[in-house]
Amino acid sequence: MNAGMDLSAVLKKNADLQKRIQNLEHLSSVGEMATHLLHDMRQPLNIVHAGVDSLATLDLSSDEREEIAAIVQQELQRFGSMVQDIMELARGRISTRFSVLHSEGLFGKLKTMLERQMKNSPVNYRALFDGREAAVRIDERKILRAAGNLINNASEALANSSILRPEIYLRVDSSPEWLNIHVSDNGPGIPESIRHKIFEPFVTAGKEKGVGIGLCIVRKIVDEHDGTLWFTTGPGSGTTFTLRLPNRAGGQATALQSERLAEVQN
Repeated sequence: MNAGMDLSAVLKKNADLQKRIQNLEHLSSVGEMATHLLHDMRQPLNIVHAGVDSLATLDLSSDEREEIAAIVQQELQRFGSMVQDIMELARGRISTRFSVLHSEGLFGKLKTMLERQMKNSPVNYRALFDGREAAVRIDERKILRAAGNLINNASEALANSSILRPEIYLRVDSSPEWLNIHVSDNGPGIPESIRHKIFEPFVTAGKEKGVGIGLCIVRKIVDEHDGTLWFTTGPGSGTTFTLRLPNRAGGQATALQSERLAEVQN
Protein backbone atom coordinates (compact mmCIF):
# COMPACT_ATOMS: atom_id res chain seq x y z
CA MET A 1 0.00 0.00 0.00
CA ASN A 2 2.78 2.38 0.96
CA ALA A 3 4.72 1.42 -2.15
CA GLY A 4 1.68 2.25 -4.26
CA MET A 5 1.27 5.61 -2.55
CA ASP A 6 4.99 6.36 -2.97
CA LEU A 7 4.80 5.51 -6.69
CA SER A 8 1.76 7.76 -7.09
CA ALA A 9 3.58 10.62 -5.37
CA VAL A 10 6.64 10.13 -7.58
CA LEU A 11 4.50 10.15 -10.72
CA LYS A 12 2.77 13.32 -9.57
CA LYS A 13 6.10 15.00 -8.89
CA ASN A 14 7.35 13.94 -12.33
CA ALA A 15 4.22 15.35 -13.96
CA ASP A 16 4.62 18.63 -12.07
CA LEU A 17 8.29 18.79 -13.05
CA GLN A 18 7.45 18.18 -16.71
CA LYS A 19 4.87 20.97 -16.58
CA ARG A 20 7.40 23.37 -15.04
CA ILE A 21 9.94 22.46 -17.73
CA GLN A 22 7.36 23.08 -20.45
CA ASN A 23 6.50 26.45 -18.92
CA LEU A 24 10.19 27.40 -18.80
CA GLU A 25 10.64 26.32 -22.42
CA HIS A 26 7.62 28.40 -23.39
CA LEU A 27 9.00 31.45 -21.55
CA SER A 28 12.36 30.88 -23.23
CA SER A 29 10.66 30.79 -26.66
CA VAL A 30 8.71 33.95 -25.87
CA GLY A 31 11.92 35.66 -24.76
CA GLU A 32 13.71 34.57 -27.93
CA MET A 33 10.80 35.79 -30.04
CA ALA A 34 10.75 39.15 -28.24
CA THR A 35 14.49 39.58 -28.72
CA HIS A 36 14.22 38.93 -32.45
CA LEU A 37 11.21 41.21 -32.76
CA LEU A 38 12.79 44.14 -30.94
CA HIS A 39 15.93 43.86 -33.03
CA ASP A 40 14.29 43.44 -36.42
CA MET A 41 11.41 45.87 -35.95
CA ARG A 42 13.85 48.62 -35.07
CA GLN A 43 15.12 48.80 -38.64
CA PRO A 44 11.87 49.61 -40.50
CA LEU A 45 10.88 52.04 -37.75
CA ASN A 46 14.24 53.84 -38.03
CA ILE A 47 13.81 54.10 -41.81
CA VAL A 48 10.29 55.46 -41.40
CA HIS A 49 11.51 57.99 -38.82
CA ALA A 50 14.32 59.16 -41.10
CA GLY A 51 11.97 59.40 -44.07
CA VAL A 52 9.34 61.42 -42.23
CA ASP A 53 12.05 63.67 -40.79
CA SER A 54 13.41 64.30 -44.30
CA LEU A 55 9.96 65.13 -45.64
CA ALA A 56 9.41 67.59 -42.80
CA THR A 57 12.77 69.37 -42.74
CA LEU A 58 14.47 69.14 -46.14
CA ASP A 59 13.83 71.21 -49.26
CA LEU A 60 13.05 68.36 -51.66
CA SER A 61 11.83 68.16 -55.22
CA SER A 62 8.51 66.54 -56.03
CA ASP A 63 10.27 63.43 -57.33
CA GLU A 64 12.42 63.16 -54.20
CA ARG A 65 9.37 63.47 -51.95
CA GLU A 66 7.57 60.80 -53.95
CA GLU A 67 10.54 58.44 -53.67
CA ILE A 68 10.85 58.90 -49.90
CA ALA A 69 7.09 58.47 -49.44
CA ALA A 70 7.26 55.18 -51.37
CA ILE A 71 10.09 53.95 -49.12
CA VAL A 72 8.15 54.90 -45.97
CA GLN A 73 5.06 53.08 -47.24
CA GLN A 74 7.10 49.97 -48.10
CA GLU A 75 8.72 49.87 -44.64
CA LEU A 76 5.37 50.33 -42.88
CA GLN A 77 3.97 47.42 -44.88
CA ARG A 78 6.98 45.31 -43.92
CA PHE A 79 6.50 46.25 -40.25
CA GLY A 80 2.81 45.27 -40.40
CA SER A 81 3.66 41.99 -42.10
CA MET A 82 6.20 41.14 -39.39
CA VAL A 83 3.62 41.79 -36.65
CA GLN A 84 1.01 39.70 -38.46
CA ASP A 85 3.49 36.83 -38.94
CA ILE A 86 4.29 36.75 -35.24
CA MET A 87 0.62 36.88 -34.21
CA GLU A 88 -0.31 33.98 -36.49
CA LEU A 89 2.72 31.95 -35.49
CA ALA A 90 1.79 32.41 -31.83
CA ARG A 91 -1.77 31.19 -32.49
CA GLY A 92 -0.38 27.97 -33.92
CA ARG A 93 -3.12 27.69 -36.53
CA ILE A 94 -3.87 30.13 -39.32
CA SER A 95 -7.54 30.91 -39.92
CA THR A 96 -8.59 30.40 -43.54
CA ARG A 97 -11.50 31.51 -45.74
CA PHE A 98 -11.67 29.31 -48.81
CA SER A 99 -13.02 30.18 -52.23
CA VAL A 100 -12.43 28.76 -55.73
CA LEU A 101 -9.99 30.67 -57.92
CA HIS A 102 -8.87 29.78 -61.43
CA SER A 103 -5.21 29.61 -62.36
CA GLU A 104 -5.29 32.52 -64.80
CA GLY A 105 -6.83 34.81 -62.19
CA LEU A 106 -4.38 33.64 -59.54
CA PHE A 107 -1.45 34.26 -61.86
CA GLY A 108 -2.67 37.79 -62.56
CA LYS A 109 -2.78 38.57 -58.84
CA LEU A 110 0.65 37.03 -58.29
CA LYS A 111 2.12 39.01 -61.19
CA THR A 112 0.68 42.26 -59.83
CA MET A 113 2.12 41.50 -56.39
CA LEU A 114 5.54 40.73 -57.89
CA GLU A 115 5.56 44.01 -59.80
CA ARG A 116 4.59 45.93 -56.66
CA GLN A 117 7.21 44.25 -54.47
CA MET A 118 9.97 44.72 -57.04
CA LYS A 119 9.18 48.38 -57.72
CA ASN A 120 12.31 50.51 -57.27
CA SER A 121 14.35 47.33 -56.78
CA PRO A 122 17.61 46.65 -58.68
CA VAL A 123 16.52 43.01 -59.01
CA ASN A 124 15.29 41.91 -62.43
CA TYR A 125 12.13 39.84 -62.49
CA ARG A 126 10.02 37.69 -64.79
CA ALA A 127 6.59 36.11 -64.43
CA LEU A 128 5.41 33.21 -66.58
CA PHE A 129 2.08 31.38 -66.82
CA ASP A 130 1.88 28.11 -68.75
CA GLY A 131 -1.63 28.83 -70.01
CA ARG A 132 -3.25 25.71 -68.56
CA GLU A 133 -6.53 26.15 -66.71
CA ALA A 134 -6.95 24.82 -63.18
CA ALA A 135 -9.29 25.56 -60.28
CA VAL A 136 -7.93 25.73 -56.76
CA ARG A 137 -9.87 26.10 -53.53
CA ILE A 138 -7.77 28.52 -51.52
CA ASP A 139 -7.72 31.39 -49.11
CA GLU A 140 -6.58 33.91 -51.70
CA ARG A 141 -5.11 36.37 -49.20
CA LYS A 142 -3.09 33.64 -47.48
CA ILE A 143 -1.69 32.15 -50.68
CA LEU A 144 -0.69 35.61 -51.92
CA ARG A 145 0.96 36.18 -48.58
CA ALA A 146 2.85 32.88 -48.81
CA ALA A 147 4.07 33.71 -52.32
CA GLY A 148 4.96 37.21 -51.13
CA ASN A 149 7.11 35.75 -48.35
CA LEU A 150 8.93 33.58 -50.89
CA ILE A 151 9.55 36.61 -53.11
CA ASN A 152 10.82 38.61 -50.11
CA ASN A 153 13.20 35.79 -49.19
CA ALA A 154 14.54 35.63 -52.74
CA SER A 155 14.97 39.41 -52.85
CA GLU A 156 16.86 39.45 -49.55
CA ALA A 157 19.10 36.57 -50.65
CA LEU A 158 20.02 38.51 -53.78
CA ALA A 159 20.54 41.77 -51.86
CA ASN A 160 23.20 40.04 -49.73
CA SER A 161 24.98 38.50 -52.72
CA SER A 162 27.49 39.71 -55.29
CA ILE A 163 25.45 38.50 -58.28
CA LEU A 164 26.01 40.90 -61.19
CA ARG A 165 22.52 40.47 -62.64
CA PRO A 166 20.19 39.41 -59.83
CA GLU A 167 16.91 37.93 -60.99
CA ILE A 168 13.67 36.53 -59.55
CA TYR A 169 11.53 34.24 -61.66
CA LEU A 170 7.88 33.54 -60.80
CA ARG A 171 6.19 30.69 -62.65
CA VAL A 172 2.71 29.16 -62.40
CA ASP A 173 1.95 25.80 -64.04
CA SER A 174 -0.61 23.08 -63.51
CA SER A 175 -1.55 19.47 -64.20
CA PRO A 176 -4.82 17.54 -63.77
CA GLU A 177 -3.90 17.01 -60.11
CA TRP A 178 -1.89 20.07 -59.05
CA LEU A 179 -1.23 23.77 -59.46
CA ASN A 180 2.35 24.83 -58.79
CA ILE A 181 3.74 28.22 -57.84
CA HIS A 182 7.51 28.41 -58.32
CA VAL A 183 9.66 31.26 -57.01
CA SER A 184 13.29 31.11 -58.18
CA ASP A 185 16.34 33.29 -57.73
CA ASN A 186 19.87 33.12 -59.10
CA GLY A 187 21.47 33.86 -55.73
CA PRO A 188 24.14 31.95 -53.81
CA GLY A 189 21.81 29.19 -52.62
CA ILE A 190 20.83 28.13 -49.10
CA PRO A 191 23.77 27.14 -46.88
CA GLU A 192 23.90 23.39 -46.36
CA SER A 193 24.11 23.87 -42.58
CA ILE A 194 20.52 25.20 -42.33
CA ARG A 195 18.73 23.34 -45.14
CA HIS A 196 17.35 20.68 -42.80
CA LYS A 197 15.72 23.31 -40.56
CA ILE A 198 14.88 26.03 -43.07
CA PHE A 199 11.14 25.90 -42.23
CA GLU A 200 11.70 26.31 -38.49
CA PRO A 201 11.16 29.70 -36.78
CA PHE A 202 14.09 32.15 -36.45
CA VAL A 203 16.28 30.37 -39.02
CA THR A 204 18.11 32.84 -41.27
CA ALA A 205 21.31 32.90 -43.29
CA GLY A 206 22.89 36.30 -42.80
CA LYS A 207 19.76 38.23 -43.78
CA GLU A 208 19.69 41.91 -42.90
CA LYS A 209 15.89 42.02 -42.69
CA GLY A 210 13.16 39.85 -41.21
CA VAL A 211 12.77 37.77 -38.08
CA GLY A 212 13.35 34.43 -39.77
CA ILE A 213 9.76 33.17 -39.63
CA GLY A 214 8.63 33.85 -43.20
CA LEU A 215 9.16 30.27 -44.40
CA CYS A 216 7.59 28.88 -41.24
CA ILE A 217 4.46 30.89 -42.02
CA VAL A 218 4.52 29.71 -45.65
CA ARG A 219 4.64 26.08 -44.52
CA LYS A 220 1.70 26.57 -42.15
CA ILE A 221 -0.36 28.18 -44.92
CA VAL A 222 0.46 25.36 -47.34
CA ASP A 223 -0.45 22.73 -44.72
CA GLU A 224 -3.84 24.43 -44.21
CA HIS A 225 -4.45 23.99 -47.96
CA ASP A 226 -3.47 20.29 -48.03
CA GLY A 227 -0.56 21.29 -50.25
CA THR A 228 3.14 20.60 -50.27
CA LEU A 229 6.20 22.84 -50.16
CA TRP A 230 9.78 22.06 -51.09
CA PHE A 231 12.92 23.68 -52.43
CA THR A 232 15.94 22.94 -54.59
CA THR A 233 19.17 24.84 -54.07
CA GLY A 234 22.86 24.75 -54.72
CA PRO A 235 25.92 27.00 -54.93
CA GLY A 236 25.90 28.84 -58.24
CA SER A 237 22.46 27.52 -59.23
CA GLY A 238 20.28 29.65 -56.98
CA THR A 239 17.18 28.48 -55.13
CA THR A 240 13.67 27.51 -56.21
CA PHE A 241 10.76 27.13 -53.80
CA THR A 242 7.71 25.28 -55.11
CA LEU A 243 4.29 25.66 -53.51
CA ARG A 244 1.94 22.92 -54.75
CA LEU A 245 -1.84 23.12 -54.33
CA PRO A 246 -4.47 20.47 -55.19
CA ASN A 247 -6.29 21.15 -58.47
CA ARG A 248 -9.98 21.11 -57.49
CA ALA A 249 -11.13 20.97 -61.10
CA GLY A 250 -11.44 17.19 -60.81
CA GLY A 251 -8.85 16.31 -63.42
CA GLN A 252 -10.24 18.67 -66.03
CA ALA A 253 -7.22 20.90 -66.48
CA THR A 254 -7.16 21.84 -70.14
CA ALA A 255 -5.04 24.07 -72.29
CA LEU A 256 -6.60 27.44 -72.89
CA GLN A 257 -7.67 27.97 -76.50
CA SER A 258 -4.67 30.14 -77.17
CA GLU A 259 -1.50 28.53 -75.83
CA ARG A 260 -0.47 31.89 -74.53
CA LEU A 261 2.46 32.64 -72.33
CA ALA A 262 1.91 35.72 -70.22
CA GLU A 263 5.24 37.24 -69.32
CA VAL A 264 6.35 40.47 -67.72
CA GLN A 265 9.82 41.68 -66.97
CA ASN A 266 11.44 44.91 -65.95
